Amino acid sequence: MATSFGLETVLVPTGTDPDQFIDVVALHGIAGLGRESWLYAGDGELKYKKWFEDQYPNIRFSVYDYPFLDSQANVFVRGGIRREALRLLEALTALRAAGEEKKRRIMFFGHDVGGVIVKEALIMSAFGDVRFRDIYLSTRRIVS
Repeated sequence: MATSFGLETVLVPTGTDPDQFIDVVALHGIAGLGRESWLYAGDGELKYKKWFEDQYPNIRFSVYDYPFLDSQANVFVRGGIRREALRLLEALTALRAAGEEKKRRIMFFGHDVGGVIVKEALIMSAFGDVRFRDIYLSTRRIVS
């Protein structure tokens, strides 16, 4: 089981045009274990990382891991979802701290509870704290 939670970047863009860079953020679902949720069975390579790496050199791919199967788990209640959505927003804000990165387009992949966390984060970024508004304004796709 993963013991470290939060946002981990597993692929950085190799393209040459920063205006074309895109942030892709994946969140696991019920019983998922962060990075391990996106692995091929047996070979240890991230499925989506390999696909993006081969097809789209302008992708920064990050995986967000949250507690689910231990004493820190809190995603079964509304308040827990909101707390985890806030942690996601804070992690994305830190990742996108540089001026131009705040304008970088975002695509979210959220499976099951991960999708609920993404949607809550977008509601909070649209209607809540203005520190997170750029995340709402930069989101282009949600795959849930």
